[in-house]
Amino acid sequence: MPNCTMKKKILWLLLSLVAILLLIPQQVQNPVEGCGPSSYNHKTFWMPWGDHHHQGIDIFAKKGTPIRSATSFGIVIAVTHEGSFGKRNLGGNTVSVLGTHGRIYYYAHMQEVKTHVGAIVTRASVLGTVGDTGNAKGKPAHCHWSIFTVFPRLEHWVPSEKRTKTDDLFKMFIVNPIEALEGNQIW
Repeated sequence: MPNCTMKKKILWLLLSLVAILLLIPQQVQNPVEGCGPSSYNHKTFWMPWGDHHHQGIDIFAKKGTPIRSATSFGIVIAVTHEGSFGKRNLGGNTVSVLGTHGRIYYYAHMQEVKTHVGAIVTRASVLGTVGDTGNAKGKPAHCHWSIFTVFPRLEHWVPSEKRTKTDDLFKMFIVNPIEALEGNQIW
């Protein structure tokens, strides 16, 4: 029976963590140290990008500049390294952080990853450094930053008969990082 007790403790821990993540208000900060609104192009979010749309913003900075968690509290849920998925790994070195209210913060093209899966992070936590990995090779160093949500944003619902692309449906799960930064939204 001790195995059953351990499973119950783990389940309660996970449920408590989910409850905390849903209750803590979240204010975001620019994740690239020393960068402000002049460090990213305000028109690149949802800009046509090949056969899909650019689902984040690119924050330009000197290679090696620290990238910190944009959230006051989160858990690192994924880390990928350049080449780990072959040519499909467009982001190169990436980190994904689950923050409050079911928001997932995605940081890509890092020169170096400085965290691990399971790490609890705050705004002071360094996740990695600005780079040009993945499909950013040969481009100026930057951090591609996206915010996704596990809960659909119903204000972006497009009825199936009016959808022109799968992006129309996917947009319900994406938050504009510029609105989050400049509106200093609290979720």
